[in-house]
Amino acid sequence: MPLKEKMTFLKKYSSLWAAWRHPIPSESFSQLKTAVKEKRLKFYQSIGSPEYYRNSFFVRTTEGGLMSNTLWDGTGGTPLLQETDSLLINNLLFKNYIEPHPCGGIMIDPKTFNICVKGENINGLYNIGPLNKGALFSTNAFWFNAQCSERWAHQWAKRIHHNTRAETEIIY
Repeated sequence: MPLKEKMTFLKKYSSLWAAWRHPIPSESFSQLKTAVKEKRLKFYQSIGSPEYYRNSFFVRTTEGGLMSNTLWDGTGGTPLLQETDSLLINNLLFKNYIEPHPCGGIMIDPKTFNICVKGENINGLYNIGPLNKGALFSTNAFWFNAQCSERWAHQWAKRIHHNTRAETEIIY
């Protein structure tokens, strides 16, 4: 998908895509529906980021606000690298070892998982997982990360085997 088209897709459909790619057993939906009907569960739509206030978290919602001393964030990290709290990511950005992908995460070569900076693959620097979300879809899905790791390991095993054969041929 061309970059401009991908950015448009992510802006318009990322929530729908995220819901589709993380399959939830259908019985879970019926359990949630039952809990809502029985008033044991209520969903709120937040309209802002959580705020920490007097040892509690406050979240503004379309129906007012919620306050709690516990907060679970199931939304994932920020797609914008510049907003990360990670010292490692910030240091890599500062030293120009990585660059942000326009759709979020780190710029990588999707065929090799090499990190790319200014269009060039960085030899020996790879990334597999959620920080690839700009270059790849389904990066939060465990099965997809396992598949990427398997492909990456296979690629390296072939490269090591090839180099070992080359060294053997040079020696003899």
